[in-house]
Amino acid sequence: MKAAIIERFGKANVFPIGQLPRPVPKPGELLIRVHASSVNPVDSGVRSGKILPGDPAHFPMLLGWDAAGTVEALGANTNGLAPGDRVMAISPQRGSPVGTHTELTAPPASQVMKIADTASFTTAAAVPEVLPGPHWQHFRHWTCRWAHLS
Repeated sequence: MKAAIIERFGKANVFPIGQLPRPVPKPGELLIRVHASSVNPVDSGVRSGKILPGDPAHFPMLLGWDAAGTVEALGANTNGLAPGDRVMAISPQRGSPVGTHTELTAPPASQVMKIADTASFTTAAAVPEVLPGPHWQHFRHWTCRWAHLS
């Protein structure tokens, strides 16, 4: 599958489109076909090696923290979502091969929530990174209709 990856830390010219194997969702994960992902300042910082320097670097590294798309498959013990569901997700990142600048991603189900049919994928992909930590967990449990985001 196509993915925006880096093979080493550096400037924007080290951020080519490459090929990675199709992810297979593990227990508690789901496979998402990415329709939109957002680029945040943290992507530039991670790419340059200035953000998360204490974390082990795994190359090739797939960057991207936020995505929106449709569920393609579920790993074992993954409940509450189904293939075809429209979702947004935030990548666990830190030391993880799960990024969002790709065709497919397999994040933990705890990092994913449904979006309304009226929400655009581009709008939904811009939301997760701005709701870090406890705010994301709280937001996940709201009943969101997002009619105003269509």
